[in-house]
Amino acid sequence: MRLRALLWAVLALAVLPASASAQAFDPLELDETPKNYRSPQRFAFELKFGPYSPHIDSTPGLTGCPFADLFNNQYTSKPCQQPGGKVLTTLEFDWQFWHKFGSLGLGVSIGFMSRSTHSFEYSPPDAAVATPCKVPYCTRSSDTTTLNIIPFTLELVYRFDVLAVRYKVPIVPYVKGGLGYNLWYIQRGDGSLAFPVTNHDQKALGGTPGWVFHPGVALMLDIFDRSAATSLDTELGINHTYLFFEGNISDISGLSGAFKDKMVLSDTTWNAGLAFEF
Repeated sequence: MRLRALLWAVLALAVLPASASAQAFDPLELDETPKNYRSPQRFAFELKFGPYSPHIDSTPGLTGCPFADLFNNQYTSKPCQQPGGKVLTTLEFDWQFWHKFGSLGLGVSIGFMSRSTHSFEYSPPDAAVATPCKVPYCTRSSDTTTLNIIPFTLELVYRFDVLAVRYKVPIVPYVKGGLGYNLWYIQRGDGSLAFPVTNHDQKALGGTPGWVFHPGVALMLDIFDRSAATSLDTELGINHTYLFFEGNISDISGLSGAFKDKMVLSDTTWNAGLAFEF
C-alpha cells in the first residue's frame, strides 16, 4: 500500500508541472479572434492624386487667354490651347454615420496643386505705359511665376459596399457630391505674392466657390490576404483597405453666378489613390 501511494505521488508531481506548462502556453489561445471579426467602422481616409488644369481662360470678362499664354510654349502651342494638367494631391477624411445598406458619410478634403513657368518680359521702365508684351512676339524673362491652388470640399459620400461585406465581392462603387472652394494665389520668383503691373497694392490672391461631383469605384484589397486584413482590423482597427479610381468633375465658377467676378477654376479630370476605413 505504501509503495502504491508513493507511485501515485511521483506520478502526480510529474503531471502537475506539465499541466501548468500547457496552461501557460496553449497554441490554441494565440488567436482567439473570431474568423468574421469586424471592429466598429466610423471613418475613412483617402490619399489621392490626379491631373488638374483649371479653365481660367473661360472666366467672364477676361480678355484673351492669359492662362494658356503663360503656361504654354508660345511658339509651338496652338492659340488658347488648354495647358496640360499638373498633379493635384488631395487628402480626404470621411465620417461614416450610417451603415444600413452601404454606408453614408460626410467628407472633407484639402488638396494642393502648383505650377511654375518663366514670366514674360515687360516694357522698359521709361515707357509711357507699362504693358505686357504680346504673345507670340515676346520672350521669357529669368523671373518665375507660380500659380498655387488649394481646393477644399465638403461632400456627402455614399459607398455601396453591400456585396463586398456580405458576399466577398471586392468591387465597391461610390459617389460623392457637394460644395467646393478653391483658394488660389500667385507667387513671384522670390516667393512673395505677385501683383498687377499697374497696381502694386492689389495682391494676386483670391478664392472661388462652386460644386463638385466624384463618381468612383474601389477595389477592396482584403480579398488578396484575408489573414493580413484580419490582423489590421484586430491590431490597428483598420476595417478595409482599397485602391480606387474616381472622376473629378468640378464647377468652380462662383455657384452659378451667385458670386460674381470670380476666377473660374473648373475642370473635368480624374483621381486615383489609396483609402482606409476604420
